[in-house]
Amino acid sequence: MPAPTDAHPLLVACLCAAWCRVCEGYHEVFARLREEHPEWRFLWVDIEDDAELVDDLEVETFPTLLVGRGAELLFLG
Repeated sequence: MPAPTDAHPLLVACLCAAWCRVCEGYHEVFARLREEHPEWRFLWVDIEDDAELVDDLEVETFPTLLVGRGAELLFLG
């Protein structure tokens, strides 16, 4: 029986690249959201430095946001 959704915090991951100037602007937003929503997990993933984390994903546009809960993908775009 799967765990209730309350057992899994919402995950918001920003898939970015160090060279992307648009991604830079998301740092401040993520920091603010982290403070406003301590019950959620926010991850900053550089697709080049952390390639093993996004190996199966095709990231074509930067930044790309991934939102999920447990094993369920809620949004990728």
